[in-house]
Amino acid sequence: SPSAPVAHHVVADALAGYEAEINTFFTSAGYPYAVSIVVSDEGQCSVSLIHTSSYQIKNAGNTLSYGERNALALVFFMYSALSNNPDLIILDDPVTSFDGHKRFALLHMLFLKDDCSPNSLKGRTVILLTHEYGVVFDVEHTLKSELQPLAKTTLLHIANDTISETIVEKDDMKPVRTLYQELARSSHHPLARLAYARKLIELDDSKGLEWDYLSS
Repeated sequence: SPSAPVAHHVVADALAGYEAEINTFFTSAGYPYAVSIVVSDEGQCSVSLIHTSSYQIKNAGNTLSYGERNALALVFFMYSALSNNPDLIILDDPVTSFDGHKRFALLHMLFLKDDCSPNSLKGRTVILLTHEYGVVFDVEHTLKSELQPLAKTTLLHIANDTISETIVEKDDMKPVRTLYQELARSSHHPLARLAYARKLIELDDSKGLEWDYLSS
């Protein structure tokens, strides 16, 4: 399988020892890639990205989509953070651009631990900012029990140069599809109705002509 170097030795050093975990994530998220991490006799570490397709690709690095590049960046960031051990980690809307399955796989990688992926940001001080309702729903309804007792979700509201917080609980939230259907039917602004109609299509992961039409 063709491969391409994707990180210099500083980043690769942070990834050393995590090759199996990273490749488990790629498989669970449905990405056709694997990483190979090699340590030289001089102690230098390098990482290569290997495309698992049987087709011949001259340069795997040039075939990465926008989403694949973002996923790789998040993987590299997380293991770099584990290596650097900061007091505070801030994630600014890290998974909003991903579809449901890949988004959940990324949240699982970032915040949960299991036998296949024993390392994550769980137990560290992390602020995750997002404007995507589906991300908050996933956290509150699926991940929250794994992150207790310290994790909490708050809605930030800015008015008159003052930021206020409202704690959001699981029972405060409607299922994502139910909410989007209501907003697509009843929002006062027609552009909002179109936006939520597009989100309903995205939930089904079927971006066809209807999605293109609503996007334009």
